[in-house]
Amino acid sequence: MKLNSPASQISTRAAYAFQGVAVLLWWIGMLWVEGVLELFSFPGMSDQALLSFLAPDLIILVAGSLLLSWKLMRPLQWLVLGGCLYASLWCVQASWFTGGAWLGTIVMGLATCFNLLLVLGDELYRVSSTNSRSQHRLHTLLQSVVIWTLCLGILPCLIEYSLGNWPLSSSPATFLPGALCFILSSSLGIWSGWVMSGEGAGTPLPLSTARHLVTQGPYAYLRNPMAVAGLAQGFSVALILGSWAVAIYTLLGMLVWNFFVRPGEEANLELRFGKAFQQYRREVRCWIPRLHPYQSS
Repeated sequence: MKLNSPASQISTRAAYAFQGVAVLLWWIGMLWVEGVLELFSFPGMSDQALLSFLAPDLIILVAGSLLLSWKLMRPLQWLVLGGCLYASLWCVQASWFTGGAWLGTIVMGLATCFNLLLVLGDELYRVSSTNSRSQHRLHTLLQSVVIWTLCLGILPCLIEYSLGNWPLSSSPATFLPGALCFILSSSLGIWSGWVMSGEGAGTPLPLSTARHLVTQGPYAYLRNPMAVAGLAQGFSVALILGSWAVAIYTLLGMLVWNFFVRPGEEANLELRFGKAFQQYRREVRCWIPRLHPYQSS
């Protein structure tokens, strides 16, 4: 399979540009916006200890990312990833020992995962080697349990804990609609995974992606129903917890997926399925469902 397609390269360069600007704005906030430094500071640790990361971040993450937005260079990509990984491990240890600043640790962990995806690029997409529906459905179930537990359970709780909202509490006015929305959106996610693993002979994860183009079930109405389900699940958790921070976390996750992950994913689908996927993409939207199911010609 052809790697590093032009569409993927454009998306990757845009992602590095976004990252470079985001890190720069984060440091501007840390230095000049009241309350930001306190939000990310580790208990018992001096502000100078955290600010000592300024120069490495500006050189490796900001300058490196902006340079990669102009021209992709493999060694520099690994350097930026290494910088994120080092900072992430440092934050995990600091949060563990001090019992605080988990928000910064979450941000660095997500940044490390983001850069790992950018480094792997098209190489991340590997077609499943088996046609076994039962095996794919078992793998999809396990993937869903792990991802939902981490992204919809552990990370939102750590965000609330880092903001001092502990123990967790919720109002019945937001809990009940949030719980109902979570059940409905999770049902859509389960249905989508069931159809993907059965009709597509693969899993939702790119490391064992579907062997066949899936246009049945929820995919006949939405191009990526699992993304819609994930977005609704995230906002449902925000409602259940009554948390604006979790709502922002969900929105940012959706934006990153939509603008920096989806283009590469769809470029891979176009490469493998050609005109069939092009027609499907023209007729089925990603976020707004069709009124009538899609029928391939």
